[in-house]
Amino acid sequence: MKKVIIGDAKWEKTEEIELKEVNYGNKDMRWFVGDTEFDGHHTLWGFEYFPTTYLKSSGLSGDEYRKGGEIRYFKDRKQCYSEFCREPERAIRLIMETLPKLRDLDWDKIKVGYKLYWENQPAVISMVLEEQGCIVIKADGIEHFAERPWVKEDHEKFENSSEVKIEIIDPKIWWWRN
Repeated sequence: MKKVIIGDAKWEKTEEIELKEVNYGNKDMRWFVGDTEFDGHHTLWGFEYFPTTYLKSSGLSGDEYRKGGEIRYFKDRKQCYSEFCREPERAIRLIMETLPKLRDLDWDKIKVGYKLYWENQPAVISMVLEEQGCIVIKADGIEHFAERPWVKEDHEKFENSSEVKIEIIDPKIWWWRN
């Protein structure tokens, strides 16, 4: 049995219900709650954009106020990812790009101990940072991850090359490691 959340748009009154799947043959499958057909959302996806203004302090270039903002994504009412964004128009584009990536993930795989490949190197998830939409992975069966030769900036280099924090939608993750 699959469970889904039903409730109002403000997420104030909610209830978790069980769905049952009925297969009528010829690829005609339907979901029911009791005897009532269910054509609702199986997963509740949501997002919010929060614009901000912040003070950037710099001894070299001086202080300045800057635009900022955060997009937060929610899966079944729990925050599952966030990203920085300065402009509302850009936020709309980012939501349109990011939401399908989040929806396509196999969320059952995002757990401590799950084995995967990152940049063609074996790894295992050692920590899940749910609200950030990040995982910490450790090199698995190798001493450390290989340095990326294209990285020139020191701030982009590994602090600890045997453990790395990455986003769950990083295109360099291969989730199907046997």
